[in-house]
Amino acid sequence: MDNSIYSIKNCIEISTKPINYGVRQKLKGLLIERKDVMNDFEAIHILDTRRMKNHVQLYLTVKEPFKNIDPNNHEKIPIEFQYYIDEHNINEITDKPCLVEETDEGESLKSLTWSKTEGLKLYIADNQFEDGKFKSSLCWSLLNTPK
Repeated sequence: MDNSIYSIKNCIEISTKPINYGVRQKLKGLLIERKDVMNDFEAIHILDTRRMKNHVQLYLTVKEPFKNIDPNNHEKIPIEFQYYIDEHNINEITDKPCLVEETDEGESLKSLTWSKTEGLKLYIADNQFEDGKFKSSLCWSLLNTPK
């Protein structure tokens, strides 16, 4: 007789993928899609192995705004992150936490998979900045609290 024991980690593991917006013209009022606008883009892979599936909320904040990566130019640029739940429900992503997903009691947190009309997009509010290559950082955070 074979005796086996299987254990689970009892945690939530999150892994993110880089999001590339490609090379774009800087036009005032331009909404920029991800470079890979294919359907079902898994942006955040989540593995939820908790034994007790309490209410969980997933938040997104801008950790570092867009800046020129040229070491001689640290100009912040007027580009905003916008999170599209669908084409009509939009949240601006700033340095304040923005709720992007939550579970009910007893429910597992699932990976975030975006279609073309969902997910993180960029908006160029003003085009008065130098041309260049720009980079930003985002922070995904979990809050595990009673509902």
